[in-house]
Amino acid sequence: TIPFGVQIPLDRDSTCQSLTIATNAPSGYSLFVVQNGNLTSGGDDIDQFKDGTRIDDSAATVWTAPAVSAQNEATHGHFGYTSNDADVFSSADNFAGVPTGPASGAAPVTTGLACKNAAATTGDTCLVEFDIELSALQPAGTYTSELQYIVVPTY
Repeated sequence: TIPFGVQIPLDRDSTCQSLTIATNAPSGYSLFVVQNGNLTSGGDDIDQFKDGTRIDDSAATVWTAPAVSAQNEATHGHFGYTSNDADVFSSADNFAGVPTGPASGAAPVTTGLACKNAAATTGDTCLVEFDIELSALQPAGTYTSELQYIVVPTY
């Protein structure tokens, strides 16, 4: 659960989840985060960072407020993530949009990288930060989505 609570227009809100990863895989691991779709409430949604065009982790960019155009609902608010892994995000101010992930057992995940390590580890701590920012044009509601973390060992 990521309890963002009541949002104030154009007041970015952040929350963080801490994950500990241990593996004996000799070439380490990659930790991915995916979701089952945009945050939704009835027929309304909150689009991916940035303004409905999802920024991939490989092209993460500095967080900016939604563009806010009455004619484009994708600019009414957005949701994104970053992590404390400098090998993935070159700056703590760089963010990506959370990709829609595969169903359990489906094709491998190739995007949504949050943390990685190139060696076996007995306990890396990965801090994944989620940010949300909405404009006054975003319809009120209780928005939900399911997040999933996937750890892929590297042998």
